[in-house]
Amino acid sequence: QDVIRLLERGLAKKVLEAENIQLREALKLYELSEHISNSLSVERIYDLLIDTAREELNADGVGLWTKDPLTGQFEGQRRWMRSDLDSSHLEIMSSIHVDRLYEEHDGGNHIFHGVDAREMVSASGESLFSLLSVPLRIKNEVIGYFAAFAFERHVVFSEGKRKMLAVLCGRASAAIENARLYGDLKDTFKQTIQAFANLLEDKDPLAAMVRY
Repeated sequence: QDVIRLLERGLAKKVLEAENIQLREALKLYELSEHISNSLSVERIYDLLIDTAREELNADGVGLWTKDPLTGQFEGQRRWMRSDLDSSHLEIMSSIHVDRLYEEHDGGNHIFHGVDAREMVSASGESLFSLLSVPLRIKNEVIGYFAAFAFERHVVFSEGKRKMLAVLCGRASAAIENARLYGDLKDTFKQTIQAFANLLEDKDPLAAMVRY
């Protein structure tokens, strides 16, 4: 009976430790998502996503691609990789087939390993071991992709990490939309003020004489 009680206490302690770890991760995820949601700078949102992936995913490199509203093409916006990696790894990150992520793989929300991961990049991607990609969406439209890369260290991205990144990218997408709406509102406000100023000048004879 003493051995049983000792084992029960040990198991209960392990369960409590696991719950505490999950709680800390959930709290950190919430704090990060709040920082993202409260930002009205698109550039700041991108930086927060990059920093989060560096710390939480244990990735060798991360990249962010955004869609050009004029051409509709995805372009590399931000990249980061470990300082001990070389130009060949940067080439792998730069040559990802972003269009295939969306067209062939359910919007790009996936984890790829081994050969499947290397198929997502050019022929130079032999050292790529694992690839995690999550789309950024605004009103069901994909506006960008966030991808994490694991090379020769054989880091395997878990389903839990994918879900965490999906939550952050969802909050980031909403924050990007708010930032764009804020920018449009600010531009409209400036145009309105300028229109009023021009109207007042037109009604002021002295101002009109000075202007002409």
